[in-house]
Formats: sequence, C-alpha cells, structure tokens
Amino acid sequence: MQHAVRQALSNIARLKSGAARITGLRVSLRHLAIYLGHVVLGLSQRLIGKAFHRDRSTVRYICARIEDFRDVKSFDRMLDAIEAAVLAFIRAFSPTTAGAR
Repeated sequence: MQHAVRQALSNIARLKSGAARITGLRVSLRHLAIYLGHVVLGLSQRLIGKAFHRDRSTVRYICARIEDFRDVKSFDRMLDAIEAAVLAFIRAFSPTTAGAR
C-alpha cells in the first residue's frame, strides 16, 4: 500500500522539474487532499473549502477535475490505492477500533 502511494506521488512529481516541480507537486497534493477529504471522508465541500482557505466552488472544480482524470486507468488505479490507504489509516487509528487491537 505504501509503495503504491509513494509511486503515485513520484509519478506526479515527474510531471514538473525544478522549482515548478515543487510547486506543482504541492498543488497536486493539495488537490488530492481536497478530493480525498470530500470523497473518502465525506466532508462537505464548504467545510473543506474553509479548511484549505478556498471557495466551495473551487473545491467543486478540483473534485470534478480529479474525477475527469480517473478516466485514465493508471491514475484511477493510483487513486484507488491512495483511497484504500486513507481508509486503512482511519480504521487503524479510529478511537472505536484503537482499543480493539
């Protein structure tokens, strides 16, 4: 699972070079966090917008853009792996399941 996430982030990073690469990676990671917060965690676009200091319409645009990228099989598989990792992390550290370990 960690390998899939690391590989996904590495693929995103390769899209840019130099300072633009760092900026592009940071933006990509922010967009992924926004998307995951809405889709995986079920948080409202309004709440995510507040957390990231973005307008709700910007959050909606980011989520729609990422959904469009999911038409690319390799991106879709990568995002599936990241979503699974987020869910596994939440389950592992959830107060309701932490005592069950």
